[in-house]
Amino acid sequence: MASRTYFDLFGLEEKILLDESSLRQKFLAMSKAAHPDFHRGAVAGEASVQASSELNSAFLTLKDFEKRLNYVISLYQPPQHSDRETYKAPQTLLVELMDMHDLLLDYKHAQTDALQNRLNSAMMGLQSKMDAIDNDLKSSAAQFDVAPDFEQRKVFASDMKDLTLRKNYLRSLYRTIDETLNPSER
Repeated sequence: MASRTYFDLFGLEEKILLDESSLRQKFLAMSKAAHPDFHRGAVAGEASVQASSELNSAFLTLKDFEKRLNYVISLYQPPQHSDRETYKAPQTLLVELMDMHDLLLDYKHAQTDALQNRLNSAMMGLQSKMDAIDNDLKSSAAQFDVAPDFEQRKVFASDMKDLTLRKNYLRSLYRTIDETLNPSER
């Protein structure tokens, strides 16, 4: 795990479900103290710009639930560079993706009301699945936050990584269907 995390920078406990108002207050106070306008000289000014940049990056990551979640996952489940260790989507999800792509191809060739209704229905189903994954992520995040040690947190991070990757597949499919049904809105 990294020696200094964004949580360390703000003096916050490493939690996914953190108090966002406390984060914001700490950011504003630290941002004012690190602002380049308050530091004279080339060396002090450059260090201040660097500190401000790091502070802004940390705040933008931690203030957003999904970015914060992905950041924490990356601390406990760093990306793997081996082909054997890449994410493998569950078979049922792959079948669903292939069925949706077939339906999209059918719609592109014949834009019938029946196919449009099926695609709209599919989008509602995908949204329901993404909402269920969001609930599972929040539940896992709560368990992660109270896990007493690194190894247990690592297990929850792995579970959240799988859920996040599954949601990304569904979100991508949802967007593809939406763009197909509503091309003028893009």
